[in-house]
Amino acid sequence: MKFADVLQYFKQHESPERIIPLIDDSKLRMSLVAWESVKVTKKTDVECTLTEENDQWNWMWDQISFDQNTYSVVAGVQVHEIVNILIRLKGLKLVYPDGSICNLAKQYLQTIIVSQLPKRKKS
Repeated sequence: MKFADVLQYFKQHESPERIIPLIDDSKLRMSLVAWESVKVTKKTDVECTLTEENDQWNWMWDQISFDQNTYSVVAGVQVHEIVNILIRLKGLKLVYPDGSICNLAKQYLQTIIVSQLPKRKKS
């Protein structure tokens, strides 16, 4: 299977309960937001021959590279913290190796942002 096919499978199988850790973890939320600002580069064009879901997930991540220093700066966390945060985000399948984030998580973040905006007075 091609990288795009494996990626599409995971994007089509998002689980709402995976966003629960975002509720009380601002570093996780900020790192999630920052992920979309990171330049991700695909290393190769090798096809995936793995059949297990977890193996395919890990295979995709092995196919990309990005600058962890830039990611940590954009996320507002120390470099040593970003490694563990990314492990959590990947484990929860909230970030994708193409530089995008889970649609359900994106909707949750948008809800938070809208709730924090000042209310406009009607004239």
